[in-house]
Amino acid sequence: MNAEERKNILPSNPRPDFPRNPRPVLSGVTFGKHKDVNPAEWRQLFHTREDIENAPDPEYLIHGFLQEESITGLIGPARARKSIVVLNVIHALLTGGKLFGHFDVTSKPGRVVYLCPESGMKSLGRRVRNMGLARCIGDSLFMTSMNSELVELDDPRLVEAVRGSVLIIDTAIRFFNGDENSSQDMKIFGEQCQLLIRGGVRAIVLLHHTSKRGETLTLESGRGSGDFGGFLTCCWGTTLDDYEDAYNSHSLMTCVKQRDFRADNFKLSPSGDEENFFLQYVEGSANARVQVGAKEKAGKAKAMAFARANHTMTGEELSKALAEMGIRYSVSSCRNMLREAKAAT
Repeated sequence: MNAEERKNILPSNPRPDFPRNPRPVLSGVTFGKHKDVNPAEWRQLFHTREDIENAPDPEYLIHGFLQEESITGLIGPARARKSIVVLNVIHALLTGGKLFGHFDVTSKPGRVVYLCPESGMKSLGRRVRNMGLARCIGDSLFMTSMNSELVELDDPRLVEAVRGSVLIIDTAIRFFNGDENSSQDMKIFGEQCQLLIRGGVRAIVLLHHTSKRGETLTLESGRGSGDFGGFLTCCWGTTLDDYEDAYNSHSLMTCVKQRDFRADNFKLSPSGDEENFFLQYVEGSANARVQVGAKEKAGKAKAMAFARANHTMTGEELSKALAEMGIRYSVSSCRNMLREAKAAT
């Protein structure tokens, strides 16, 4: 099409004559609770240039793991050591020692508040004592269990207790009012957490179950509404290499949501002792993946075959015999294998 043809066409498709001062779209709208707000003061809604220029860079409580003023998630299936991981976090925050022997504590909170209604006081007490944290109770560590009074996140006593603290909620669903699959109800829960942060909580750690066990964890793995991951600052996922040998299996930690820092996957090694809950960073495990190779599968098959052939052994005897064969299984895992072996005979 040449210029003359375009000139002839344009007048038949005139540009709409928009008014210079169109009527406001919101004219006549009833604003409800905002009806007394002066629209001319709209700038009050936004940060000023000074706010942005003077805002400090993100800071850490535990460098590369837990940010200040963050809502951090820890997700994983049942038996994935979520509570053990968080006890290691508590120990690091209160003592100042490196988390997992690897991550530096850069700022210790005044206290840690641990809400754990999923565990009984006997089980939780044993873990806390074995971590050397009993001396902190009532001073820098405050806990609840299933034996405690049920507390709500908006309880004025809790709001005061968590000011200046790190709040750990184990698990989030126990403090969730409504339907976990509802975006609206999840939004309300997220707003409760954000209000606590604005009220002076230094960080919140939310433990949350995944819908099912799998080798790959993502932000969408968490049970219920996907909005759970939306309000998190950061989210770690944890799973085990081998759930059949939980006491000896490595944990894989995966950062499924990160903000303002780089976070590589890594593995944690347990002590193998049922009374020792400390986990250690496995050097050289950055960007690790859950992978049970042919050697591990062959070892498991060999151990089971040996258990069937020697099903009259005790768990202690089987564990020692397998160790001499170069196969590591805890006593409790060996007891499980023996029960399965006896049932098959």
